[in-house]
Amino acid sequence: MKKQAFLIGLLIIMLILPSQVHAQEDYYWHTSDRYGVELDGEGDAFVVAILTFEGLKENINVGTITLEIPGTKINVLKAIQTPYTYSYYGSYYPESQQQSSFITYNLNKLSDSTLITLNLKTPIMPNQQTTVVLIYQTQDVAKSTLNGLEFNFQTIKDSSAIIRDVGADIYVPSNMELKGKPKFDVQYTPSSFGTFATASQAAISTSDISRYISPYYSRSAQFSAQNLDPNESFTVKGLYGDNVFLLYLNEIIVSIIVLLAIILIFKHFKLISKIKNSFKAKAAIPKIKTSETTFSWTRVLVGGVGSGFLYVITSLLIQFLSSLLQSFSYSGSYFMPLAIILFLIIYFLPVVALFAPAIYLSKTYNWKEGLLAFVIGVVTAVFLLYIMSTAFSGPRPVYSIL
Repeated sequence: MKKQAFLIGLLIIMLILPSQVHAQEDYYWHTSDRYGVELDGEGDAFVVAILTFEGLKENINVGTITLEIPGTKINVLKAIQTPYTYSYYGSYYPESQQQSSFITYNLNKLSDSTLITLNLKTPIMPNQQTTVVLIYQTQDVAKSTLNGLEFNFQTIKDSSAIIRDVGADIYVPSNMELKGKPKFDVQYTPSSFGTFATASQAAISTSDISRYISPYYSRSAQFSAQNLDPNESFTVKGLYGDNVFLLYLNEIIVSIIVLLAIILIFKHFKLISKIKNSFKAKAAIPKIKTSETTFSWTRVLVGGVGSGFLYVITSLLIQFLSSLLQSFSYSGSYFMPLAIILFLIIYFLPVVALFAPAIYLSKTYNWKEGLLAFVIGVVTAVFLLYIMSTAFSGPRPVYSIL
């Protein structure tokens, strides 16, 4: 009995001890972190990390913070502490009227990351927020592939605090495209803020910092995550390059394979002749009995599935032309007016693809065929878009604990 009681007591102590240690570490948390990541044509990145801290424990101030920056080739340029705090709804300036200032830091390079210890000018106090802007460069974020440059960016980890919300925006050169994502205004790129900040040797204006940083919070982040545990990093993956065709090469190949498979199936089962006979059946019926035309599931399935496929194809075409249009707008191409005209024409094609077969069947045969074809078209389009979003999309942001 004594041995059993001893083991039970030891187990209880082991269960309680980690929770006490974890509670001692929860002196602060990150309320809202944002990253501006500017990638170049060689796979390197210029990063502006905006980290907002808030104290949690009464009567406990935190004056130093140790963070871990993933990567082996990290070059920290500046660390700035500002009284401004930021969110999607705007910035807030506390009544203390503290000034923004550069802060000192110490670096400790590890095998696959860099530890940075920040010496805050103003400590993190209970129920108050402060923001640290960290400017650094990292190499080999992206690697060259057949389709373009595939990047893998990891956010900063904090072993002593949870991160409530984190977002990252990816900037690529003006002559390149980020697959599946829109381009941002190049006026407030991370490098432009970095050039301004690194040129300042003394004090830095709080209003200038706000002018550069606020745009990061004026829109939803391209990639985001919530409630990261201590020592957990948010990994953002994607693809960018200067050739839009190569960026979507995998999707194009898959579409061609699917199309060829459909053609072979139709040819093997002689479906084309059956479909033709189904649509020719109307000609043998007197015009007086048009409204009583025999119902045909062949016409319904062909019209419905075909309209669904056409809707998806035209939607992808619009996405492709949108990227092309952005390329022309940044390069000032003379083909810009033509691209706009083509975009406006093709913009209405998905609607035509979805409604035209249904209207044709309703007017030519009967309204039941038209209605069912429309429903099947919608279901087919939704199903195809779901399959493409889960199986054939570009790399997705993932969580990782490294």
